Amino acid sequence: MLGFLRKKSAPIAAPLVSSTGKPPRFPITQNEIARQVHIFYAYVQADHELSDVLNRYIEDWNAHEKKLRAFWAKVLLHEPGYEGAMNRAHDGVAELSPDLLERWLEHFHDAAHEVLPADSADEWVRIARQLGKSVMANAPTPVQGAET
Repeated sequence: MLGFLRKKSAPIAAPLVSSTGKPPRFPITQNEIARQVHIFYAYVQADHELSDVLNRYIEDWNAHEKKLRAFWAKVLLHEPGYEGAMNRAHDGVAELSPDLLERWLEHFHDAAHEVLPADSADEWVRIARQLGKSVMANAPTPVQGAET
């Protein structure tokens, strides 16, 4: 873990409903989402195996973080803003593997637990794991015997 990121914030009351009128999936705020995403990507960038792969696809980490904050706000808070297609966004990542996903989820878990109480962090990690499995299920599988 990155030492400068260890300080856990005081719990922040989550809104009872989002701007769409729907309740969040669990108690969480936009600020907590932003903090978790920032810490998570600091971990990812410090992990040479993950960063070596992702640096081939992500040109601007700040823009990527902004997009992911919007994605998680849509998933967790039902907020408008993210217009992408998660599975299609990962279609061209040839290096996707169960091992790489597990490594990603370990960092996600650690970052979530730095920002949120354990029950909220565990729920967010559960959702992230489901989404990761969806990405893996839709990932193209290499053709056996094909020459590269």
